Amino acid sequence: MKQIQYEVKQTFGKSPSITLIYEILESNKITRKRLVKKYFPAKRKNIEKDLLKMFYTNVRKYKYTDIICLDETAVYINMLPSYGRAVTGKKAIKRTEIYPYKKYNLIVAMKYNKIIGWELNKEPYDTIKLSNFIEKYLSKYKKHLLIFDNAIFHKSKKVIEMLDKYHIEHQYIVPYHPENNPIERLFSQVKSYLNIANCQSFEEIHDTLKKIIRTNISTNNLKSYILTLY
Repeated sequence: MKQIQYEVKQTFGKSPSITLIYEILESNKITRKRLVKKYFPAKRKNIEKDLLKMFYTNVRKYKYTDIICLDETAVYINMLPSYGRAVTGKKAIKRTEIYPYKKYNLIVAMKYNKIIGWELNKEPYDTIKLSNFIEKYLSKYKKHLLIFDNAIFHKSKKVIEMLDKYHIEHQYIVPYHPENNPIERLFSQVKSYLNIANCQSFEEIHDTLKKIIRTNISTNNLKSYILTLY
């Protein structure tokens, strides 16, 4: 707040009160958030707006009901909430005898009204695994638009041939803009529940994911995520 107060004074020669600044921010629905550092290469700076415009123009040729979002994300044993409670002056520590950074790989495909399919794998995803996933879960979605990122295996000949086989169009997100894919919002929601569950094994993560998807992810959640594209 003091930084805003200082900048206003430097620009306009007046120093509004902290209370007034707070009320202005609140009335404009501007809230304090955790700052996130985002990388975007300088050489792409001049084309970023054009790339984003092109992305949204292409996506909006389709009805939101015909959009499919797909991505992979890492999940870990011993995932924890970002915050905990402890006596003043002491750290909040969760002790474990299991190595805390064992990573597994989750792939999910979603529409506005349901999770089309998901899998948890002990190994990273590749061309073959993704092609099999598409054939298993997406084959009936003819003339839909699949949105996913620029991972090398997403652009493989086998994956593109699989999409063409089932008449599924595809759109890659703008590089360095993961927020282009609404499924990132779903992952954030899912991981918040996994953090609370604090799973201790692959099987426990799998069973917890099944429960989360069945009971905690509503169609309203999914629709709101998809509509961020419009």
